[in-house]
Amino acid sequence: MKLDAYTLVFLRRPPDAPTMSDEELDELQQRHLAFNAGLRESEVIERHSSGLYRVFALGFVAGFAYLGIVDEAIAMPRHATPRVRVPAGSVGIAGVQTGIYPAETPGGWRVIGRTPVKPFDLSRPDPFLMKAGDAVQFYVIHRGEYEVLERESSRR
Repeated sequence: MKLDAYTLVFLRRPPDAPTMSDEELDELQQRHLAFNAGLRESEVIERHSSGLYRVFALGFVAGFAYLGIVDEAIAMPRHATPRVRVPAGSVGIAGVQTGIYPAETPGGWRVIGRTPVKPFDLSRPDPFLMKAGDAVQFYVIHRGEYEVLERESSRR
């Protein structure tokens, strides 16, 4: 069973509930992630969504939160050659950390999903959605919910 979407909840500020979808991943990358972990594709997503992650630090670009620690079964090395473009909102794993790309940037993390909610947005009173020490929980949702949240996020 292919899981086509997720969402995440920030325990510090529960009203902010961004969503993440793996539908943008190409089939080859999904298979590689699962093969690397020795798991089925759905198991990689289940393990990622079963952890409670802490924001260790913000960096790389404004709003990029380094979250950890992922289940060691899905911990994966960065790509040997970073991709030139990783879309904004992509969620990836590098080593034992996971994170959300707040803007389209180059990057070497292994992408497992995407969120339409902006981790950094200058139009908000506090542009940073996450702060060091926050707790983040990912959970699976379906495509229709993802699309609704994506539209709501773009209107803010």
